[in-house]
Amino acid sequence: MSAPTAYLGLILTRGALLSPGSPARYPYPFLDVDTYGYAGTLTQALALGLLFAALGALITAMDHLRPNVTGWIQHRRSRISPPAAGGLK
Repeated sequence: MSAPTAYLGLILTRGALLSPGSPARYPYPFLDVDTYGYAGTLTQALALGLLFAALGALITAMDHLRPNVTGWIQHRRSRISPPAAGGLK
């Protein structure tokens, strides 16, 4: 179970336990079960989760496609201080 799924379960449980008139019963409007029902709320949460997953995959793919300019990025060396200088200062 991932953290967003656990958070969604916690928020829906909290909303079910609080009285309907209490302020801030649901922290986000798309999680309001009174307005959208459980099916609508879960559909919106799933759509947002898929959107963020697709955005993360797109950003990762763009990072892998960009050119690696030699000398510009050196992954195996410390960018703070060179190894000959005695490590970190």
